[in-house]
Amino acid sequence: MFNGLEDILVPFGFFAMIVLIVAFPLWFGYRKRQGRIKLIETILDKGQTLTPELLEGIDKAIDSKPHVSTMGNAITLILVGVALAVFFLLMALSSHSGGHGDYFLAAIGLFPIAVGAARLIDFYYHKRQAK
Repeated sequence: MFNGLEDILVPFGFFAMIVLIVAFPLWFGYRKRQGRIKLIETILDKGQTLTPELLEGIDKAIDSKPHVSTMGNAITLILVGVALAVFFLLMALSSHSGGHGDYFLAAIGLFPIAVGAARLIDFYYHKRQAK
């Protein structure tokens, strides 16, 4: 269909994704710093003084993130791992592989399952420590 075009597109897509994965967080960090500087300039233009408490409040307001449930993240990761394991298992059992596929690919799902289980353990550990 692509007549050899995939030999160019696949490596290009791979390296483009690496660049995007690095560039997006850097860009958003830059935007956050610029917003902080603009806010401080606005405060100073209005003639107010910058106190350490005010700067701390600005930092908290800018760095505030919505509370994300560690338990929710853990369950999501576990389910993604199960989905990957089932997906690769079904690929190995498909008619294209003659039912003799590579079952080891299903082990790819073990990584998110393990990370999700670790987050779940961490959630219950910190919940117990808070009591």
